[in-house]
Amino acid sequence: MLIKIENYLTPFKIPSKVFAGRYPPNLPRHSPILKEWYEEVADYCINGITIKGRYYNPLLYHWLNVFSLIAEQVDDKGNIVGLNLSRPLYCSMDHYFLDYCWDAKKNGMHIAVLTGRGFGKTYLALNIIQREYTFFSESSSIISSHAGLQADTDWGYIKQSLNVLSKTHPEFKLKTIHNNDEIIMSGYKVATSNGEVIRGNQSEIRKVIYGKNPDATRSMRPNVQLVEEFGAFPGKGKGSLENVLFQSEGSTVIGGNYTKTFQILLGTGGSIDNDMARVIHSKPEIHNMIVVPDFGKKTGLFIPTHYKYAGTWEKTGFPDIEKGLVEEKARREKLKREKMWKKLHQRQQEFPINYDEVFLRKGTNSFNQDKITTALTKIYNKDVPEAKRGMMREVRDNDNNVVGFDFVEGQGNVYIIEEPQRDKSGAMIDNLYIAGLDSIDQGLDDSVSSESDSSHLVMLVKKRLNNYFNDVMSSTYVAWYDGRSHRIIHDYEQIVMMLLWYNCKVNIEYSKIAIKIWMESKGYAHLLRERPRVSGSPKYIGTTTALDVIKHQDILIGRYIDDYYDKIYIEPLLLQLRDYDQSDRRKFDFVVAMGLTELADEDMYDKKVERVNKSATENMTLFGYYRDRHGKKRYGKIPNKKHFVLRPEERGIITYYDKDGNPHYDGEKEG
Repeated sequence: MLIKIENYLTPFKIPSKVFAGRYPPNLPRHSPILKEWYEEVADYCINGITIKGRYYNPLLYHWLNVFSLIAEQVDDKGNIVGLNLSRPLYCSMDHYFLDYCWDAKKNGMHIAVLTGRGFGKTYLALNIIQREYTFFSESSSIISSHAGLQADTDWGYIKQSLNVLSKTHPEFKLKTIHNNDEIIMSGYKVATSNGEVIRGNQSEIRKVIYGKNPDATRSMRPNVQLVEEFGAFPGKGKGSLENVLFQSEGSTVIGGNYTKTFQILLGTGGSIDNDMARVIHSKPEIHNMIVVPDFGKKTGLFIPTHYKYAGTWEKTGFPDIEKGLVEEKARREKLKREKMWKKLHQRQQEFPINYDEVFLRKGTNSFNQDKITTALTKIYNKDVPEAKRGMMREVRDNDNNVVGFDFVEGQGNVYIIEEPQRDKSGAMIDNLYIAGLDSIDQGLDDSVSSESDSSHLVMLVKKRLNNYFNDVMSSTYVAWYDGRSHRIIHDYEQIVMMLLWYNCKVNIEYSKIAIKIWMESKGYAHLLRERPRVSGSPKYIGTTTALDVIKHQDILIGRYIDDYYDKIYIEPLLLQLRDYDQSDRRKFDFVVAMGLTELADEDMYDKKVERVNKSATENMTLFGYYRDRHGKKRYGKIPNKKHFVLRPEERGIITYYDKDGNPHYDGEKEG
């Protein structure tokens, strides 16, 4: 059967034989019938069982029949007074989880798993380790984590479960020669003429804490390794996730082509603190992790919170995901109504309902998280100026000459908090605004990425510290652009109109050259800010992406947050500032744009805000259709205002667009 999550949502009858190994028959221990019963259960735990054409893999059979869940009994005062022992209930999401684990294991692959809290994935993984220990002689399994808490907790669970086995299935209980805080090893010692030897299964389970011993598994060759909270490992250095995987790769390839270890990486929403974890889960094939094609992406295994929501599956074994989603959203709405923003963010992290939420960060960067949260709260409370959304357009006179620009509210990618400020006479003010742009070189039509996961072009416009006018919007980000059109030229045109409207220059990254080339070719080179001095020679355009320059930008951003956090009215900017990771800035285009803006603003320390007597179009080069002095229709740079610019209705019907996105009308020859 194809492993697709939708195949596990439609209820079907689970045959009683799938649960037939839970309780041994009440027969004498040496009864042949009892022995036969145990042999059958062991066979199903090793090979699985097929019933009416449907295969139930051995990991699932062991989970439902042999493994035990242990929960602590607590009295009214919170004291532990005992343990509750129970068999797992059937849940189709557990079935889905273990089918993927079995598929990975039998094909010599690994699996990376992300879910919300409370899913039970740790128990499911420990079930696999207990099966390996019980039924495969001389097998080796590892329970590992970076910090001691996770591995120590799992170690307690596996020891309890193995102890319970002696009561539920005494024939499967193994004698141990080691059973301490670091190793459980089965077997027994026998005295021989050659001395004492170890007999029996000789299988083992070891506990490894990489934070204490980064190279602990370098010489080991386990059959199964559980890596708990793989997102909580350090990003680099000894003991990092990358280092751990390298150790495993080096120790599990036998004979050059056989992978011995089945590695289970478990992660929980709200604990993804390194970018290696994101790479592994979003591109699982890189590290031989099994690829899961559900939810429109090819990733590691991800199961949203509402797919196993408490109270929606226990009676039938199949989750009611619609009910689960409604209940989860109701929880979040309650937190919003009560204005508990930190708890809301934590809820989204730890109980994700989509793939992006599982990677939300707790805000581990150097930016002031309390101030960022305060600014977000003001936005959620609508206690800030509300942005208008729309697009820029040209303003033309009766002769169709461009005489300015304005903003049209509605659909579009332009967001305005405050329109450009002019002096009392209506003249523009020089050096009042500065912009930073995280650009892109391709539109959607030119990219292999889809609109949902592709990068956007983001530009921020900042109103500088205003010495010419003393107003409350001084030192405020007053506008932004966020979008990606099918043809990138449309984004570039909107950007240029915004710059001309605000009478400001833009600082771009040196690596993004497409927009630089386009602006220079269209006569807008004067709108490009020269390279800030901290980044190199001002005779060049574009800020370099050297690490020291990026660090300087982040310092400037941090200072701005400290001083003006209450003036940040842009929600996507605040969300990215909260989750920002300097080591991977690709998904933080707002932060990049802000860093470029702050860098340019710092470099303009000697540029005073002052009035200038010029129009918004004085420095721009006009392109369009016009008639030359002989009356012949032409298209291109308009030489001067003596040439008559054609009105739109005189141009005819558009028949095609050229490679630069310029329209051409009937009667014109293509090319």
